[in-house]
Amino acid sequence: MSCKNSGRDLDKQIWILYHQGMNRLFSFIAPCLTAILLITTTGCQTSSTEKAPRSVSAMLITGGCCHDYETQAKVLTEGISSNALHTAGLRINWTVVNQGGKSTNAKIPLHEKTNWADGFDIIVHNECYADVSDPEWIRNVTRPHFNGTPAVVIHCAMHTYRAAKIEDWHDFLGVASYHHEASRKFTIENIMPNHPIMKDFPAKWETPVADELYVIQKTAPGFVALAEAYGVETKRKHPCVWINQKDKTRVFGLTTGHRTETLADAQYLALISRGFVWAVSK
Repeated sequence: MSCKNSGRDLDKQIWILYHQGMNRLFSFIAPCLTAILLITTTGCQTSSTEKAPRSVSAMLITGGCCHDYETQAKVLTEGISSNALHTAGLRINWTVVNQGGKSTNAKIPLHEKTNWADGFDIIVHNECYADVSDPEWIRNVTRPHFNGTPAVVIHCAMHTYRAAKIEDWHDFLGVASYHHEASRKFTIENIMPNHPIMKDFPAKWETPVADELYVIQKTAPGFVALAEAYGVETKRKHPCVWINQKDKTRVFGLTTGHRTETLADAQYLALISRGFVWAVSK
């Protein structure tokens, strides 16, 4: 009997020790399991609530005199899309309108309609219709912008409609220019480095190839210069990167960009992309 009782007592002690050990083990691993569970749950919540890129509908208007607009359209749409997606989470749906051939006097089919800009969040102007001067035609082009549709205006857009007697187009652009200096390399100086468009642009940037410095003869009330370059012929500095705000409208402009190599430069293309994001962000 004493042997049996001793065995039972031993089994009981072993059983007690086992449960005590398990309790200690559970008390040690429980916080770890809880932490793992929280991490897993948080990870799932982050992925499930992650925002999809905002979709933007953009139109590029191009065509007319003096430039390789087909290649430039590809450079601009692909470059702006890539930069805007990675820096601002914008997914851009492009409509490219290349009309007018090589003419400076083209009244393109797009602008025959009064609602030509309906459904678009932003318009990019990279065209050259310098000799069109019909006031009503020009007012039909500017009307959507004055009603709030933002824009990016590039290079020869500043000489488009320069033959007109009315100032509507210049008021929209923010600048008036009627000619440029001879083609040469020049240095663009960043004069607003704290502006979101200019924050990653160098203090000084030389065009990668010979380009055209537009002579700016007047500016609109909402105009703010962001960068400028010295004109060898005019012996003064001209704004070549700017913003213009008129009522509800945001416009970002650049005059440099005659050569496709300039537009395709990574630094300059990133600048155009930041201007696009600024203009479309109301």
